Amino acid sequence: MALLDAYVTAAEYRARTAQKGENPVELTAQLTMGTRLLERTLAVPPGAFNTHTATYDFDAHGGTILRLRDRTGAGYFLWSLPADAIGLDTERDGTYDGFSLDFSDNWVRGLPENASATTGESFTAIEILAHLSTASPAAWPNNPASVRITGATWGYLTVPGAIKELVIDIVHGVRSAQLAGPALEVPVIEEGFTLSRDAFFRMREMKQRYGRRLPAIA
Repeated sequence: MALLDAYVTAAEYRARTAQKGENPVELTAQLTMGTRLLERTLAVPPGAFNTHTATYDFDAHGGTILRLRDRTGAGYFLWSLPADAIGLDTERDGTYDGFSLDFSDNWVRGLPENASATTGESFTAIEILAHLSTASPAAWPNNPASVRITGATWGYLTVPGAIKELVIDIVHGVRSAQLAGPALEVPVIEEGFTLSRDAFFRMREMKQRYGRRLPAIA
């Protein structure tokens, strides 16, 4: 999928629901809308769960843990790093030549532990093991836009099934309301968007799992 594609295809939606006679263009637009609504609720950037290669800058706040969140608080999911992908601007001159790091350095690791290829989860933070004598640097900078991660693979190799299910629930609710009466003005979740009881509890679980589960500042 492309970065901004919906997390659910029209074919997946049709296979999951019993709704018939949908307009393919309209359904695709609604699935994209449901995807964006879910992302906003989970505080992640557009396309966060889709696999993509990109370069992102992050504010660093010192300490040994870098939370992969931008200035708005949106969280990023890191799958893998190429060699020397993490650059630090230690001189505040806009160049990321202070250090070049990656996971092959024994003092740098992704968090949560045992994520990525082991559990199928992506990393949400990067830790410097400052207690090791080989650690260099021993802490992240404490400056805005001082860490640049270049050409990394972000997102998930496969969008998590629970995320797909929530997009389907959101869109199914909108389409059911449309089929039941006049055209519905699309609401937002924070303003009273309704979900089934099961979907409501799944949403709470996804907020704990993928949302603001890590503080923005180490």
